[in-house]
Amino acid sequence: KSRAFSTNRVRLPAAAGVSRPVRDGRTCGGPQTDKTRLLMERIIQKASELLKRCQAVTFATVNGEGFPRPVPVKTLRTDDALTIWFATGIDSEKVAHIRRNMRTGASFYDRDDSVSLIGHAEVVTDPETLRDMWQPWLEAHFPGGPSDANYCLIKFTPGEGAFYLGGEFVKFRLA
Repeated sequence: KSRAFSTNRVRLPAAAGVSRPVRDGRTCGGPQTDKTRLLMERIIQKASELLKRCQAVTFATVNGEGFPRPVPVKTLRTDDALTIWFATGIDSEKVAHIRRNMRTGASFYDRDDSVSLIGHAEVVTDPETLRDMWQPWLEAHFPGGPSDANYCLIKFTPGEGAFYLGGEFVKFRLA
């Protein structure tokens, strides 16, 4: 049986990595509490650990007709703020979709835990970043290495998340 955490009348500090919690789609405000801040930090930490266990995530863009287009992608790097990096071809549908509409989503799960995020994605073509993120397995897709003309990165930055972790469901906006 899951317990829903009520975020009514709670506003979290930016230092917690969370702002403006959401309950049932409504933004809440009011005084912050240490208990709420600690709970949100714990949820983000659990979600980050889950993300690091997952080798792949489902990444969704919005196609030209306005429909979501979810695809599995292998992560290259993640961080504790739930930012996700992955490689793709500059000529891919993902890149074309992002250039038209940066609104994207990502989800991942393991066993009974799951996270669903919405946010924005950007196409990264900076040569230094491409070299820094390069991994040997990418050569099968980009034989020219980090300087392959078709190699680019996608950086997904979440803005809001729904978290089902350890039997708890929580939904809130990320800073």
